[in-house]
Amino acid sequence: MNKIKSIAILIFSLFCLAIFTTACGGGSDHDLSYIYVPVPGATETIAPTPDPTPTVDPTPDPTVSPTPDPTPEKYALELSNVKFTLDVGATDNVTVTLNGEDVTDSVTYTVDEEAIATVEGGLITGVSAGVAIVKVHSDNAQSDEIFVVNVIDPILPNLEVKPSEITVGVGGEGTVEVTLESETVTDSVNYKVAEEDVATVEGGTISGLSEGNTTVIVSLDGANSAVFTVEVISNPFVDAEEGDTVTMGSYFYTAEGEVQPIEWQVLHKDTDNNRLLVVSKYVLDGHNIDPYSDSYSSYSWANSGICKWLNSYFYNTAFNDAEKSFIYSTTLEDVDPDGGTYNVFLLSGNTSNSGNTSNNDEIYTYFTSNEARKCKATPYAADRCYCKGYPYYWLRTKQSNKQVCYVDDTGAVYRDDVFFKFFGVRPALWINL
Repeated sequence: MNKIKSIAILIFSLFCLAIFTTACGGGSDHDLSYIYVPVPGATETIAPTPDPTPTVDPTPDPTVSPTPDPTPEKYALELSNVKFTLDVGATDNVTVTLNGEDVTDSVTYTVDEEAIATVEGGLITGVSAGVAIVKVHSDNAQSDEIFVVNVIDPILPNLEVKPSEITVGVGGEGTVEVTLESETVTDSVNYKVAEEDVATVEGGTISGLSEGNTTVIVSLDGANSAVFTVEVISNPFVDAEEGDTVTMGSYFYTAEGEVQPIEWQVLHKDTDNNRLLVVSKYVLDGHNIDPYSDSYSSYSWANSGICKWLNSYFYNTAFNDAEKSFIYSTTLEDVDPDGGTYNVFLLSGNTSNSGNTSNNDEIYTYFTSNEARKCKATPYAADRCYCKGYPYYWLRTKQSNKQVCYVDDTGAVYRDDVFFKFFGVRPALWINL
């Protein structure tokens, strides 16, 4: 039964296939194969290469200036001499260098008084008695330089100026003396200042105007002229504040006596009077208070040997005229009720173990501990005063008729006899600003 059913299904299938073939145009006259036409895939689009865009230089910003070529560095002119003295008709030579190169023949010389001297290619010729100022110029130099030519007539007497070199401070003064055959003519001569913005001179008094150097010509009819130089320096303390260390003056420093600048500690700024109280950073020398014997009756600061030494020898050795002009001459009422004034002094201070200690004493006010009061000595001073690591150094305060206070090597304050003992000296000053 199943076999018959399968045969029937086969016959039916063949019959359906025949009908389908006929309906689709089949038969022996037709090619039943199909022409295969493939469907093309997506074609990749290749963008054409654009022509290169031309590079356009940016428009310069009108507000920005192009960087200039570096300016050649300029150097200072150097002269072989700045003051020449020669007789009428005589010659001399100046050599001018710039950055180590001899430029004597290429610089320009301008003489203010060609009737007195001429200069050509460095050759100086004296024409007539007097002083001429010569300006040396080079386009490649930082600034012009000057030298002076003093032409002497051997028949005429000579003016002489002392000192021939002087230093004054800005706002300060100094003096010179002018003589003619041993007679003082300071007020009679004429003074000509080469750089009038640096200093002025009248009647032998030099007034410092601004920092710098200048030459002054002194002349008088019937005499050969003379020349002196002026250096004007500024006050080194002008911007100093309490606690600063400032250098001014010079004194012996090494054991062999070599001189070095003095360092000063600023202790106090008196803004009402525009002054500074300063003390030397180191003990500078050794000295006794007075060189008298045990019969010495009573200590007086004004009459003491150390006061006179400080205000004469030390003052004149340590400072030039300009530096002296910055120092304020002060009264010391605690030791000189008569009101004397002093350029250099010692700090005040009573003994710390006597019951008379005052917080107003300078040694306690400005040095608030023993450690702060200790002070080292320069090698020069260490050889000249009682020294054990830190030297003992004198104060100015009287403790009894024959005793004066001092600071020992631990920073404590004691007292000792005024005679014989060579303790350290630590000078103090008031400075005008």
